[in-house]
This record gives sequence, structure tokens and C-alpha cells, in this order.
Amino acid sequence: MSSAISWNPSRELKAIQPRLHRSLSGALARIGDENRSRALWTPAVDVHETDREYEVKVDRNRFSTKVTTRVLGTSVALLLFWVSLAAAQSSGARPTSPSPTAKPAPQTSPAKAAAPAAGSPPVGTLLQVMRGILFHSSNLIFATQSEDPADPKMPLPASFGTFARVYTGWPVVENAAVTLAESADLLLKPGRLCSNGLPVPVDRADYRKFVQGLRVAGQAALKAAQSKNMDNMIEVSGTVSEACENCHSVYRDKPDLKSRCLP
Repeated sequence: MSSAISWNPSRELKAIQPRLHRSLSGALARIGDENRSRALWTPAVDVHETDREYEVKVDRNRFSTKVTTRVLGTSVALLLFWVSLAAAQSSGARPTSPSPTAKPAPQTSPAKAAAPAAGSPPVGTLLQVMRGILFHSSNLIFATQSEDPADPKMPLPASFGTFARVYTGWPVVENAAVTLAESADLLLKPGRLCSNGLPVPVDRADYRKFVQGLRVAGQAALKAAQSKNMDNMIEVSGTVSEACENCHSVYRDKPDLKSRCLP
């Protein structure tokens, strides 16, 4: 008859404790030099045994918690407790027992949490933007009233110089229309100055209305250019000219430079 072998949980706990300590210490030591002293810290722990459970008490100076672990035929529960302590030490957190009535914190979507990035300051004056972008693009639109962009003998060029004829024909007109529409955002950019040093009146309702008119005119010009119909271009050229004149008559056409950008 074989003799019965009684299970001794204390003996098993003593056997696994050195292995746990070596494993956890090795993992925590890899956290980094800046956290090494904290990572290698071992809390003071008291283990009280009763007939049905082990009660584990951790040093309250570092951890405000009291953990009671029931060992029912295995020591896995105690192993998980040591792992949770190690994770808390590596992150610098103090594990606490959650309140049974505590509600989870509301989740904030990334879109709401991210603060809008500040826009870059403008580089040029309003006059430079007009001459560098809008003057060129609007004149490409106006040229289609008398010149066929698709004329094989003299296709409409995008610019001048070596690369003037890399892009030619109706795509040039389409690009010019897109530029006019997109330039509306440049004309409304905060912080831009006029050539006389006055701020561009981006806060005035009439100025914003004029800029919106330019955006609409650019969109209409794009639609006309896509039709590849010169009659449509003649009509939309009047729309673009009117959009420009609406703003110029109020803010640009002045007896002297110092009065520009003033209503």
C-alpha cells in the first residue's frame, strides 16, 4: 500500500520565491539606469496563513493596498500578485483597490484631445500675393477670351523660360482657375499686412464677402475650363473680373498708397 503524501503550501511557496525574485529582478533591472533604484526596490510584505487562506500585507509607506489572496490548491494567485507589484514598480504607479461604485473615466476621442496646430505666419504682403499668384492666374483666364488654349501652333504656356511649355493648353487654364479659388484662403490669413503696413481687413464682413466671391469665381472658371469651350470662358472671364473689381473698388483704388486697405 502506497503512503499518502500531504501537500505543504508553505514548502511550495518557499521553493518558487527565489525563482520569482530572480526573474522579476532581472526584468526590472532592464528598465534603465534612471529608474534602476526604483525598479530594484522590494516592498516589505507580511504573509499570514490561516486554515483557508493566505493574507498578504504590503508596506503602506509605498503601497496603499491590502491584498488577500486565497490559495485553493495552487500558488498561481500569489504569483500573479507579485507580477502586478512588479508592473506597478516599473511604471511608478501605486496600485490601489478600486471602489466598487467607481465609474470609468470618460474616453476622449483623439480628434477632441488634439489641440489645433497654430498656423504659420504670413510671409508676403497682400500686394505680393496679388502680383505673384492672382495676377498671373487671372490673366491666364482672361487670355482664353481671344486665344485658343489648345491651338497646336501656339498652345497656351503656363509660364515663361525653359519650362514654360512643360504644361500647356486647357490644363493650364484649369490650374489657373484652381489657383484663384484656393487663393481665397491666402487672402484671409490672419496677420498679413498690406504694402503700406496696415493690416489686411480680414475681420470686415464686406472684405470676407469679396474674398468669397473670388472663390466662387475660381470654381466657375474651373468648370468652364473643363468644358474646353471658349464661349464659356468669355462668360466666366466677366465673373472673375467682377469678383476682382468688387474688392479693388473699396480697398485698392485709392488716391495714394497709404489709404489702401482702408474702407
